[in-house]
Amino acid sequence: MDVSLIRPLEAAWARTRRVLLDSPFDLERWLVVGFAAWIARLGENGIGTSFSGRLPGPKWGSADTALRDGLTWLVAHPLWLAIGAFGVVVGIAIGIALLWVSSRGKFVFLDVVLHDRAAIVEPWKRFAREGNSLFVWRLVFAFATIAAVSLLAVPWMLALLAWSRTGAFVLGLAGLAVLPLVLVVVVVAAYVQGFLENFVVPLQYRYGGTTTEAWRMFLPLLGANLGTFLVWGLLWVGLLMAIAIAIAVAGFLTCCVGFLVLAIPYVNAVVLLPVTYTLRGYGPALLAEFGENWAPAASQPT
Repeated sequence: MDVSLIRPLEAAWARTRRVLLDSPFDLERWLVVGFAAWIARLGENGIGTSFSGRLPGPKWGSADTALRDGLTWLVAHPLWLAIGAFGVVVGIAIGIALLWVSSRGKFVFLDVVLHDRAAIVEPWKRFAREGNSLFVWRLVFAFATIAAVSLLAVPWMLALLAWSRTGAFVLGLAGLAVLPLVLVVVVVAAYVQGFLENFVVPLQYRYGGTTTEAWRMFLPLLGANLGTFLVWGLLWVGLLMAIAIAIAVAGFLTCCVGFLVLAIPYVNAVVLLPVTYTLRGYGPALLAEFGENWAPAASQPT
């Protein structure tokens, strides 16, 4: 089977040019499609703030006493402990809410791209079951990944603390030996996320059902074409890096005005729409390389 990784990317870019760039500019369309792209990626770029002031805190000494000093300081300052705990709970709640919205939003944006239409409400309602299933799957996967990294991080931290206390070099090496395992977990998690976004969701879009059922459909294809999909992962990372570099260059060329524009959540989705539109169309186009049964067919409103 003649499967190309470049041909689907060219097809996705051709679709983007035809729909967004070569057609007469339609601001309303860009705003609606940009909104679909925005909700599909809610929370994935991170939400952060900066604080330049100084808060009261413990003055930590060496590494072996840092944890003990930190806990002692928190016990002595229960107000900050309560504020920190509340902030963690609120942060987790917001993250889960964004994950739920973006899970259904992924089907909305995919519907927009595949059918060249600017619609939000109708696909949002139509893919409620699929979106909820994707949300649960992503939530479980996120906690499993965090748990795996945490389990590996505990012995690493203990080894480094013991090294700082005893000065035994072998303990430091033991701590560093855990890092490759952490890297493996991170790489595997990145591939799973990439497969989910680009191939499993389109299959779930076409055939319906749960995310787990869509994975069961995709895994045989992955096993039979493992090399192709591993190379795709490298190409995908390369694309994301090239886009990041291009954005950085554009930001500096505009005297950082571009960075300020892209810092506005919804506005950046509209400005970067040709990029996200192309990336969203790439996965389904690559699936089509394996035959008509793999191509996300038209899923029309009922």
